[in-house]
Amino acid sequence: MLSRDIVITRRVDALKTIEKANLNLLKKLSLVTFVSASQIHFTATVQAQSQSQVQSQLQVHGQVAVKAKTEHYLSKGKPIRVDWIRPAVDSGKPVVLILYGSSGSDPNDYFHGCAEQLAAAGFVVGIIHYFDSVNIKWADSSKMSKYFSYWLGTVGDAVTYSQKQFGSGRKIYLFGYSLGAQLSLTTAARDERIGAVSSMSGCFVLPPPKSGRMPPVLLLHGDRDYTVPLQREKRTEAQLKLLKAAIETHIYPKQGHCFDAALAQDAIVRTIGFFDKTARK
Repeated sequence: MLSRDIVITRRVDALKTIEKANLNLLKKLSLVTFVSASQIHFTATVQAQSQSQVQSQLQVHGQVAVKAKTEHYLSKGKPIRVDWIRPAVDSGKPVVLILYGSSGSDPNDYFHGCAEQLAAAGFVVGIIHYFDSVNIKWADSSKMSKYFSYWLGTVGDAVTYSQKQFGSGRKIYLFGYSLGAQLSLTTAARDERIGAVSSMSGCFVLPPPKSGRMPPVLLLHGDRDYTVPLQREKRTEAQLKLLKAAIETHIYPKQGHCFDAALAQDAIVRTIGFFDKTARK
């Protein structure tokens, strides 16, 4: 059973000179995704909320035993790691692929905590280590600009691999943060296999097709996000409406690019509820 508290705290990175260089570069790039020094590692250490709080949120969706396994798939000839966290009994719910942000991911971070909660709600979850495709651990703005289109291919290959593993008719949902949210939104606009998206602190960075389909989208954003400003979220919302997508939006007051622990937990609870509702339609 899932027994540990799943909590989110922000680690402060000391890359001051890198931050300054990248913030200057941001002015010239459309990919406004670089997370500042106080935000770049949106990773979890496990402490904060009480066990009873987390358990009560899980019980809403039916807490179940989960199991973990790491596998690899090939994308352009390179092995890409997938951390699978799945319910002990697969009920056939959609597969959720998690795409982390520019700081990457490690086994004790927020994204693995989210994966455990999604799996406890009955979803098969894979954390896609798309940075493996270019052999990096984290990305600054120049790398995001250089590799964004390349990573779209890596994510598309992850979708293909997931359907080979769990069935070609199995719906794939995407949950992304920051850069991962941008990749999720862009992939969903181009790939009909995607059944839903939860975008946390993200936006479109490439114009979506003017015609076509878009699955249901949940937008989660802080009104004090200066990395991906709220104006860009509003523009993304307008673009989604033009595509006639079903949209749900939640704006967190007084929150920046990274949410406080309790509200980051709220974001995954909202994501589980949104995915559950979408799967029932």
